[in-house]
Amino acid sequence: MNLLSRCSAFLALAGSLFAQSVPDGYSSSLHSLPNSAGYPAVLTNAIAWFDGTDVTLQETGLAPRSLLHFSVPHFGAFLVPLRNGALLFADSSFGDVYLLATSVGALPILLNNLVLPYDAAELSPTTVVISAKTGGFGASDNDLIWLDLTTGVTTALGSVGGASGALAIDAHGDLIYATAPQSFPPPSGSVQILRWSALQITLAQLGAGSLSLANAQVMVTGLDAVGDLALDTDDDLFFIDWLNGTVGEINQLHQSPWTTNFIDYTVSNVSCGTLQFIGSSGEFEPYSTTSSGELRLHETDFLQVSQLRKIQPRSAGLTAGNFSVIPRGPFTLQVQQATPNGIAIFGLALAQNLNAFTLTVQGFEQSIPWDNSLFIGITSFAALDALGHNQLQLNNPGLPAGTRLIAACAFSDSGLQLLGATQVRSLLLAP
Repeated sequence: MNLLSRCSAFLALAGSLFAQSVPDGYSSSLHSLPNSAGYPAVLTNAIAWFDGTDVTLQETGLAPRSLLHFSVPHFGAFLVPLRNGALLFADSSFGDVYLLATSVGALPILLNNLVLPYDAAELSPTTVVISAKTGGFGASDNDLIWLDLTTGVTTALGSVGGASGALAIDAHGDLIYATAPQSFPPPSGSVQILRWSALQITLAQLGAGSLSLANAQVMVTGLDAVGDLALDTDDDLFFIDWLNGTVGEINQLHQSPWTTNFIDYTVSNVSCGTLQFIGSSGEFEPYSTTSSGELRLHETDFLQVSQLRKIQPRSAGLTAGNFSVIPRGPFTLQVQQATPNGIAIFGLALAQNLNAFTLTVQGFEQSIPWDNSLFIGITSFAALDALGHNQLQLNNPGLPAGTRLIAACAFSDSGLQLLGATQVRSLLLAP
């Protein structure tokens, strides 16, 4: 083997060692960015990023173009996509906050100037909340600022002690904020997730009160660090724990939340810099058949690698070969890509029509598709292999015309920690 071949083999091995794994029940894909690209933001049919001098927009099938240019390098603070298709950008070098339309020929609008902006979240189509250390690095508090996107007017909503924290707006219009201790590194377990209601925000904007730790609802305690936040469509909060090199998930934030690790970067050659969740419906859960959402993670080594990872739930499949009508005789019903080494329950019933619904099972966060006929049909238990596969050998004896086999497969991991199911299948049986 020559030197070039050995190098290629080593790099291939290194790539496999550093390949980022995602939890079972999800799929993952990568989109490469220029190595200087930071703060990427995904829009409909476009991706934007900031490289120190330009906010660049890359539309599908078109050449990249600059939305904002600086003659000297700046440090970025945030690049946030807005619901109207525009972008909100701020730099931490000079604190300028810009509204960037993405239409060709549109000029950047300088909205305001804030000392040390850190993060922003859209409150309404015309307003955002910004987290900024307006008193400077030495200030004891971090400020929460209301910004009008049409006028650039700002209003102080309140402040929280410590360094600048990440924030998000939930489905109710409430403000979610991650505290950040002033000391570095932060003391273990010192970070909290706070919540202020939409009403509290409105009153603070009107001058009738101020947001503070004293009037916040403490949602979660005991976190080590939070660099960025993203809420999904079924009340889970993802966060970057930069101290431990992980992306964590706070499950059921507004109910009885518990925290799990979602992705571990400690054995990777890249770190996670920002999060963005895209989607409006369904459960963003492993093996979900209803989710329309995707989690985008910016991965970078801050030198040569900058990439966006897209994570989506991956549903398991249930097949009966390639038959449109199941012929007389033996046939195989197979489940694929369910929980590795898990437990499966095949549900089978004979019926004329589907009567599917979404089933909630006590003790599990995920709901599953099921069918009423399966409650009076038969069930068959099976162990799944390392790929999450198993199969049933069945026989069609020849039944009255129009008879259908209603089939589905529910499954769990070996520890009974998560639940999933295939879509319900309606298979026409030949007479």
